[in-house]
Amino acid sequence: MEFETLVTGWEFLEAPRPAANGDLYFTDVTVGGLHKRCPDGHIESFLPGRTWIGGLAFNRGGGVVCSGKDGVVLFDERTGTARTLLSEVDGKPVGAVNDFCPTTDGGIVAGLIDAASVGAGNPPQGRPLIRLDPAGRVT
Repeated sequence: MEFETLVTGWEFLEAPRPAANGDLYFTDVTVGGLHKRCPDGHIESFLPGRTWIGGLAFNRGGGVVCSGKDGVVLFDERTGTARTLLSEVDGKPVGAVNDFCPTTDGGIVAGLIDAASVGAGNPPQGRPLIRLDPAGRVT
């Protein structure tokens, strides 16, 4: 078996997602940002400064859903804009959303991270696994 190196020079890669057109999207948890490797090897970067993106999914409308330190956003590559989908649960900031999985109805199931403790080098406190439905309700 032979392996091909697709990208180099990154710190903490996460969430690789191939698109139907051959683009490969990925994130760097510590450097931050959403990145796209085009079929010709060219890299494009979006959402600079957005760290802790551990989850990534394509939206039916053409956007990219990204987790991160401050919740979940829907990024529209055509306009360069990001819309917040989740930033708090029960009136409290989420801290960070790690990996997530899309559900068949268009929602997501996601794990939350105790970002304050992790950032301070302390053991993290338990956090919930949540479901964000297509209407924006969290359970």
